[in-house]
Amino acid sequence: DFRRRTESLRRRRKELDEKEEQLKESLFKFNKFLKENDAKRGRALKKASEEKDLARQKQAEVELLEQEVLVLQKRRETMRVKVQRKAVYRDFLHRVTKSSTKFGEIWELVARFDTLLATREQLLGRESEGRQLGEALRQQHRRFVDEQSDRILRYNNQLSELQTRLEQVRSLALKWEATWNHIQSISARETLLLGQIKVTTLNLFHMMGGQTDDENGVGIGDTLGQLDRIKQGLGFPRESRDKVRKSRRLGPFPSAGRHSSAASSHDPSETFAFGSQPSDQLRHVCIVSC
Repeated sequence: DFRRRTESLRRRRKELDEKEEQLKESLFKFNKFLKENDAKRGRALKKASEEKDLARQKQAEVELLEQEVLVLQKRRETMRVKVQRKAVYRDFLHRVTKSSTKFGEIWELVARFDTLLATREQLLGRESEGRQLGEALRQQHRRFVDEQSDRILRYNNQLSELQTRLEQVRSLALKWEATWNHIQSISARETLLLGQIKVTTLNLFHMMGGQTDDENGVGIGDTLGQLDRIKQGLGFPRESRDKVRKSRRLGPFPSAGRHSSAASSHDPSETFAFGSQPSDQLRHVCIVSC
């Protein structure tokens, strides 16, 4: 009995162990199922949240697109009105292209118009640049004319001053030319008088038998020696001889060179007074010699 009971207990224990293993396995599977279910539930909730966010975003986009649609509808209506209002131009362009041999399509005519318009803008820009350049050149020309006018005025003032100085120099030159002519006239008279005195003295010397060609004679140019011989031959009194000696001490007669040097540093009236003194000396000598 004990053996049977032990065997029975061992079988029951084995069955219990098997059931326990099955229970553990079932519990593990159930836990795994719960975990998978929780994960699926979390993913489902996350997906639902994302889908809600996406739905809200799409709804916002739909609302924005609806607003854009409204704007585009208004714009389409505006454009439709403009097209209806400008349909006359389209019809006109159609008629032009039909009657033209150069343009077959409207876009060709429009392209040509755009080209001409761009060319016109370029020409207007060049014209504006040309006007600006012309204005700058005119201002530069005005400045140049003003500068040249000032320079010409300055040169005219200098020319006037130089002309005034030239007139003064000419006046002074005329004054000294008159003085020089006066000096030359006096010198010519004095030279003529001196020549006459020398000729007269030489004639008197020859008339009194004086010789000028031998060793004992007096030189032909020694007028004072000739006068001494004439004085000795005539037997002048002492007073006359003293006058002759005095006339000798007066020195040689002034020449044209001395008159010119005196005239260069004296007034013409002073030169005339100085030039008149040798004439008195020569006349005195002539009177004494005669």
